[in-house]
Amino acid sequence: MRSEFAFLFPAMPKTKKARKPAIKAISVGASVVLSLDGKTYTVAERDTRYKNAWFVVNADGVRAPYSFSRDMLKVI
Repeated sequence: MRSEFAFLFPAMPKTKKARKPAIKAISVGASVVLSLDGKTYTVAERDTRYKNAWFVVNADGVRAPYSFSRDMLKVI
């Protein structure tokens, strides 16, 4: 039965899904851009209270009073 309808419903061509670019790892000392203000910061240390949060330091060496999650930081 299937072979009788094969000419009516040809197989769809296989297409590959587009891959997302690999995410760069965040490490202490890495330069990152903060999505809130677009400025460049340096990662100071990991926030151990949360699973994936980091403290940052600006160019003047002032540490931010709160940490930022991975989705708010973009590694340069």
